[in-house]
Parts: sequence; structure tokens; C-alpha cells
Amino acid sequence: MKTLTKAIVGGLILSLLLLPVVALAVEPPKLEPREYKDVTVKTVLDRVRLWLNYIAGTIAAIFLVIGGILYITAAGDQNRVAQAKGAMGSAIIGIVIIVLANIIISVIQAVLTKAP
Repeated sequence: MKTLTKAIVGGLILSLLLLPVVALAVEPPKLEPREYKDVTVKTVLDRVRLWLNYIAGTIAAIFLVIGGILYITAAGDQNRVAQAKGAMGSAIIGIVIIVLANIIISVIQAVLTKAP
């Protein structure tokens, strides 16, 4: 019974992921090649850093929410309360590390790119 339930849920998730592809089954417009005149290594690295910040921040927020849900549903069970506090603490530490990493990178960029 569990495998049947997993198969049904998996099929539903897969169909929800593929539904936009089927609904938007049109020929994509032809794109002309772009000229990247202003692209430097710094801009590429800044964009990569920005995406990594988004991903890490999203993961930390998800863990914070999961920790909160675990804490709410612990019902007095000390093991689950400790697990929830650990998840929330780890998420907060992750957020602090993300913020501090951005501050450190900004300071280093300012020092290295400062005009003499």
C-alpha cells in the first residue's frame, strides 16, 4: 500500500512539474545572439555570489520553518524539542554566516578596488 501511495504522489508531483511545459507548447521565439560588452570576471562572480546567497538563504529559511514546525508539534517530547531547537539554531547560524560572508566580501572588494 505504501508503494502505491508513493507512486501516486510521485506521479502527481511529476505531472504538476510537466504541466507548464505541456500548457506552453509553443515554438519559442528565435533569439538573436547577444554581445556581452560589459561582462567582466567581477560581474560574473558577483552574480554567482548573489545566486548562492539566494540559495543559501532559502535553505536556511526552510530549515528555520521546519524547526518551528517541529517545535510546535513536539507536544512536550523533550527529544523532539531538542531536535527542533537544534534545527532552528543551525538555521540562525547559517543566516549569520551568510550575512558575515557578504560583509567580509564587500570590505575586501572595497579595500582592493580603492583608487590610490
